[in-house]
Amino acid sequence: MLLNTAGRQLLAGMCGVGEAVLARALPSWAEEDAKLPAEVGDPVGLWRSADAVAGPVTFGCRLCTARRTGTALRVVWYAPRWERVCVRHGRWLLDADANQPLEHLDLRGLPEVVAAQRRWASVGRAVRAGAEPERVFVLARAVVARWWEQAYGWERETV
Repeated sequence: MLLNTAGRQLLAGMCGVGEAVLARALPSWAEEDAKLPAEVGDPVGLWRSADAVAGPVTFGCRLCTARRTGTALRVVWYAPRWERVCVRHGRWLLDADANQPLEHLDLRGLPEVVAAQRRWASVGRAVRAGAEPERVFVLARAVVARWWEQAYGWERETV
């Protein structure tokens, strides 16, 4: 949900949390929309899809959440698909969806995926050379898909 200035102040007051904290926790906090009136004292909100404003939404790692908060809660966060592996716990975090029963896939039997996520920082070199992470990810995915097309018997494999 997008809020005008008065709406953000009202929400911060109701939560008892500073606006700076909410800005760190909610990527769409400072987003503005022409449909929102800016009058002070008149809190107004506008529903928008979170992924349209802040990017794709994924489930967070419950084990990491428990480590930080002391409670294993279901959490969601905004993360691009190339940052969805929890390297600490070996989990691929799935898209957050109301009908999604699974929050993650177990990668403990696939150490190469976790290792690839650790090496993802090296993509920074490509970014400095002018490529965007999205384009690097799409290219890597296309290469892997091509390998699968050439693999003998891949259609008989099961998860």
